[in-house]
Amino acid sequence: MQGLDRLQALTTRFSRKLRRLAASDHIVKSAGVVGYAQAVLVPELAVRLVKEDMGVSDEDARQILRDSIDLGEKLNFALNDNVPIPEALVGHSVDV
Repeated sequence: MQGLDRLQALTTRFSRKLRRLAASDHIVKSAGVVGYAQAVLVPELAVRLVKEDMGVSDEDARQILRDSIDLGEKLNFALNDNVPIPEALVGHSVDV
């Protein structure tokens, strides 16, 4: 299953729960459902894809992603690209 398919499957599977959480959960409420998906679910999906593809641990997958930032920025250049991460989400990991 490709990454985009997995993201679609995640959002479909958890959309009701995310909407319910938006009413009561501080992190989802602060970021909004879309912001939460972009700031938490997408990075966690990336970790899982790297982990699966490379056969490594979660921490090693995160390090691979950190190490590939420069290459990713060179290949996917976007002038003044800034992806904000709500302060409430910094340093959090989510098990889906």
